Amino acid sequence: MKLKEGFIICDSYMKEQIIRENKDFKNYIFLSVNELEAKLLGRHKPEAIFLLVDKYSLSYEEAEEYLRYIPYIEDRGYKSLRLDSLASAKRLLCDAGLFDKDDFFIYRLNQYPMSFIDIDDTVQVRRIKDIVSAYTEVIEINNEANKYNPCVYEFNDIYEECLYVYNEIAELYKKGVSLNKIYINNVDKDYAFIFRRLAKGYNIPINLPADANINSLAIANEFLMLCDIEKSFKDILEKLNINSDYYKYIMNLIIDYNLEEKKPKDYKSFFYEQFKKAGFKQEKYTEMVSTIAKKHYSDDEYLFIVGLNLGALPKVYKDDEYLNDEELSLISLPTSVDRNIKSKDNLMNTLLGTKNIFVSYKKSIASEECLPSNCIIELKLEVKAANAAYGYSKLEDDIRLGVEYTRLVKYNQESDALNKYDASHLKFNSFDNSYKRIDQRLLDERFSEKPLRISYSSIKTFFGCPFAYYADRILGLNEFKPNMAARLGTFSHAVLEDSYNDDFDFNESTKKSKLSNATDSKDRFYFTVMEEVLRDLIVYNREHEEKSMLNNIEREVHIEYEANEFTFEGYIDKLMYTIINDEIYAVIVDYKTGKDVVSLDNVADGFNLQLPCYMLLLSKYEKFKGKKINIIGIYLQKVNIIALDNSMDIVAQREKAFKLQGFTIRSHELIPMFDPEYNKSTYIAKLSTLKSGDFSKNANIISNEKMDELISLVDEMINNASKEIRNGSFDILSKNIEGKNSACSFCSYYDLCYKTTDNLKYLEKKSFLEESDGDENGLD
Repeated sequence: MKLKEGFIICDSYMKEQIIRENKDFKNYIFLSVNELEAKLLGRHKPEAIFLLVDKYSLSYEEAEEYLRYIPYIEDRGYKSLRLDSLASAKRLLCDAGLFDKDDFFIYRLNQYPMSFIDIDDTVQVRRIKDIVSAYTEVIEINNEANKYNPCVYEFNDIYEECLYVYNEIAELYKKGVSLNKIYINNVDKDYAFIFRRLAKGYNIPINLPADANINSLAIANEFLMLCDIEKSFKDILEKLNINSDYYKYIMNLIIDYNLEEKKPKDYKSFFYEQFKKAGFKQEKYTEMVSTIAKKHYSDDEYLFIVGLNLGALPKVYKDDEYLNDEELSLISLPTSVDRNIKSKDNLMNTLLGTKNIFVSYKKSIASEECLPSNCIIELKLEVKAANAAYGYSKLEDDIRLGVEYTRLVKYNQESDALNKYDASHLKFNSFDNSYKRIDQRLLDERFSEKPLRISYSSIKTFFGCPFAYYADRILGLNEFKPNMAARLGTFSHAVLEDSYNDDFDFNESTKKSKLSNATDSKDRFYFTVMEEVLRDLIVYNREHEEKSMLNNIEREVHIEYEANEFTFEGYIDKLMYTIINDEIYAVIVDYKTGKDVVSLDNVADGFNLQLPCYMLLLSKYEKFKGKKINIIGIYLQKVNIIALDNSMDIVAQREKAFKLQGFTIRSHELIPMFDPEYNKSTYIAKLSTLKSGDFSKNANIISNEKMDELISLVDEMINNASKEIRNGSFDILSKNIEGKNSACSFCSYYDLCYKTTDNLKYLEKKSFLEESDGDENGLD
């Protein structure tokens, strides 16, 4: 192929071919279409996303859509709200120096011609050629491809199809074909699931698309948690595990987006969104089957196209992008119609232009019928029914024989495979769901490298079901995925914490916190409603705090203590206290955006531990070391959007919901220090006194002795739990109280344990408080 020296626009396959064929030095400047586009139209700096989010109150997802289209926008009016918004955003970025064009590239264009080799003729490419032609000669080269007539193989189901493909790959490998020369196209999540397993059974590695969202990883959880605590990213990086596979990725994000001097808390939601898109690290081998599609395949390469089914291939595009088809055409980008035409053309070119190609489709998946693609008829391709042979993988052979044996036993369906192969070695109906204890040496190594840390949330999981703790905390299967309720909670906590700053500005605080937590328009609606709740709550709290003698208020108090090879830690949302004669008088308040019930029932069985855990933490507070601590009350304060009756006073309805729910010390001397109006309290739910001076029947009152007993009990329970965790005691054990099994109801690992009735532990409802201490039916 004779080419003029200068710019060559082609794909990587063509680039390698040109370099191989030209032994002499040539002044070729290779660029892909995307690289050329960026040089001609310009590109934004990474940190541009933050300006768009801040200026236009966009979610990060919406801001990324803006940045995707901004390079194609011209500085003019479009008479389209979305396009004009993009034009305004582009001007904003240009003025801020966050959008650059490569002016030197235009100068170089005048010196060299530009050759386009086998580049698809799209509206996008035509626009590029028009721009380039104003500066230099444009040369178009389109090579004629060879034509082949492949056969299409039909399989009863997706599993049979995948087995056949791997059998064929195994045969190619035996013949000396490198795995790097083998490709599988159209691998969606269903195919990936099967191929991932077959790769192990056949010992033939495959480079599948990495599963995304690393928010479930310990390092991601730790990083996001530290964003709320640390003042700089430098401090956060110093606390992360530098040996983690993801440490460098996180550090590069900070550097690439110029966040070194920024406050981590302001960018927490950005990192959460980035982590959602980040792929898990995968093992790499010198030879692997590839699933990355190419435009061209050489004569010594082998291509398998699976799932040639209707709706799957050719891929169908709809008019559901951020910009609709009409708007896309205005900025010379392909519409859904253009993309569908190109999708079909590319598929047909690959089918007819690849020498070594295997094409297949399935008739069903998970009992759902699948139809063949229309292009099979259109291209008049021959179709052959096929079945996967046995003898390539013992593991897969046993699985298939097990399925056939099940059909024989349950439905009396005979099978040729069972007549041909011996299935007597299969252990039919022998599954045991019980937890198999981990090697103690491995656990010891784990806790040696990363000492055990326990919090209320983790201990709640352990007492609910040890196996759930094992899956969540030891195997790390938990996914950090804050739903809207969790984001509302984070938003509320942040604003309430800010409200105690001397320079507190409600509007600024809500705007900043909303930006970090509200991800879309639906979120923003509920966050706006929550703003009014928070505004009233802050006023409500201030009115009552002004009457209280507990004039020291600490927020987000982080307390931890070490004992018996573990650390117990937690955060108290609000700690109110005063010091008199070297004694501490304190109240604990925890904000809750949920339906938590306040109770001490079955606390000895591991239930309702939240408030007792805070009491234990307060007793270990280093700041109060050596001082007697008098706990006046432990409370939850609900911060919820509630249904309001518009015919009644809105503020009064909210204030009723704001009342503190929890347990108050049985002391007429201590309570007035916190709530002088406790005789008919408007601050503490259900707290009032009778004419006789006794507390009302419904008041949640607890004696000092019971508080001490509760602290000792929880301390002992946590110590015992830590021993069981370090000893690997993670049996499947679900506690059932009077027919209610809350541990299993919302468990993320329900499908892992295969729980049986033998795993249930039935408990009676047990009250911790004596009847004279107060009502303990719980507060909704």
